[in-house]
Amino acid sequence: MSLSLESFLSLVLPTGIVSAILTHGFALWREREKNRKETERSGRYAALRLATLLEAFAVECAKHIQRVRLHTSIPDAITEPVNELPKLLPYPDDIDWASLSVELASAVLSLPNEVNIGNDHISAYVTVLNMTDNDCGYWEECSLQCGVLGFQSWNLATQLREHCGLKYKPRLRVDWDFLGELVEQRDKYKEKNPDGAY
Repeated sequence: MSLSLESFLSLVLPTGIVSAILTHGFALWREREKNRKETERSGRYAALRLATLLEAFAVECAKHIQRVRLHTSIPDAITEPVNELPKLLPYPDDIDWASLSVELASAVLSLPNEVNIGNDHISAYVTVLNMTDNDCGYWEECSLQCGVLGFQSWNLATQLREHCGLKYKPRLRVDWDFLGELVEQRDKYKEKNPDGAY
């Protein structure tokens, strides 16, 4: 049985085309898998870095609450003045925000604005209501803002850690329940502002 050139090409050509399509398809799939894994790795790294920043902010908020409590319960106590929220460290410039869910990235990105608004609430007691450092309302507002924003920050850090599959594990065992400090002040804020956002 002899094959003509036309018959030979009709057998080989489709096989070559199918082979080329499969080879190209496999290369595309491999590239997509590589990009997916890089995005996942980048997302986990971004989430972990942001979580540690937000956890530090939450702990500092709880420390502020303790300072206010000490100052208001023992008037002669030498305490560092608390007239604003703790500093929220700037987020790293190399964070790949697209590797996080839109909702989570939006909540984390809006936190610095909410900290600024919280500081405006605290400073309003001085500028608008003419309260001084010795007036309870001023100190109370600082504690309430620390509770609300510190707790919000801790919740965001928890969500970020869940995103990268890690749980918070304190390295030092201490008897201080800083999360309880935040919750207590946040709950007081809710009572004072039942229609407020927290």
